[in-house]
Amino acid sequence: MVARGGLARSLETTTRIFAEMARRGALTVPDPAIAAELFLGAIRNDLYLRRFIGLPPASGEPEADAIERRVSEAACAFAHVYWRPD
Repeated sequence: MVARGGLARSLETTTRIFAEMARRGALTVPDPAIAAELFLGAIRNDLYLRRFIGLPPASGEPEADAIERRVSEAACAFAHVYWRPD
């Protein structure tokens, strides 16, 4: 998502996805743009910056594992706040 049009494009796409999920009743999202901003901020962290400048993860773990762990944690935190169980 980021490579295609930068952060603005990612934010626009994620906002649209969250708005649609809210419309379908899967999420309780009062403001999809803020929710998208929070989610993208959670996954664009120190690991992202380190990768951008060519450094390995500070944790010493393999990069793929570090990415998976951080995205998983961000998704869990997001779901805790916005997910609407049936």
